[in-house]
Amino acid sequence: MVYTEEHISKAELRLTDIAEAVQTDWVQLAAQLGVGPLEVTDIQADFDADVERALVMLHLWVQSSGRQATGNDLESALDAIGRADVIRRCMYNVKEVTDVNEKAVAKGYLDKSTSHHVYNSWWILNCS
Repeated sequence: MVYTEEHISKAELRLTDIAEAVQTDWVQLAAQLGVGPLEVTDIQADFDADVERALVMLHLWVQSSGRQATGNDLESALDAIGRADVIRRCMYNVKEVTDVNEKAVAKGYLDKSTSHHVYNSWWILNCS
């Protein structure tokens, strides 16, 4: 995937906002993010509310994936389960990327990504 347009934005995503928006779709999202069925079962047993379950699952995904847990991967997973609306509702602090080095990193990630990106954006995960 190659972007000819030079406009790239960056925005922040709070996991708490994502969990609130996802609600009952958190199990589908977990599968897309690579969180296993055993972890999902444990989360279901330990927590009652879907918002709590979603947040715990997202924190587990970030913790187990480390630096490979990116907002762009979260965007792709949400898109795959038909919930691209979550990104639109939850993004904040949207800014155009103007730094040449940061733009090069963002373009490199977007270019080598095999998944479709709804936005030409570089997402920053806020794990609060």
